[in-house]
Amino acid sequence: MNDDDSPVIHGVLSNVLADLKDALRQFIREAEKLVRTWCQSETPCVSPLDVGALLERLDHDILPNITPDATLLGKRAAFAAILSASALFRLQILTATSPEELRQPRKKEDLSRRTALVERLTAKALEVTFIQQEFEKRKKA
Repeated sequence: MNDDDSPVIHGVLSNVLADLKDALRQFIREAEKLVRTWCQSETPCVSPLDVGALLERLDHDILPNITPDATLLGKRAAFAAILSASALFRLQILTATSPEELRQPRKKEDLSRRTALVERLTAKALEVTFIQQEFEKRKKA
């Protein structure tokens, strides 16, 4: 391609631009419908009690996938609660570390290790929760 091709390409695209825009709009509408079928509501409500329970689990390096209920086993945590607890816990880790501490290689390493652990626990909790959710669906079917 060179600069001489530019007017030809511009002409071809100008002729089909309206069709491309219509196709893109249709794709976006269909994708939005599909995504809405995956989600129960647009803004999931998160129980502060559930988030608090998950924060306690994270503080003890325990997988944040179960929230307490009347049973001994507890109940499966919601995805939104897991993500909220993880974000709050990581924020607490970061804000609890002073800039002076970050200048010390040992403290910086500890912060990095702690943050990585929380991220791994969160990822595993999301995975386990998804599997539990799918199992419950299949058990009902």
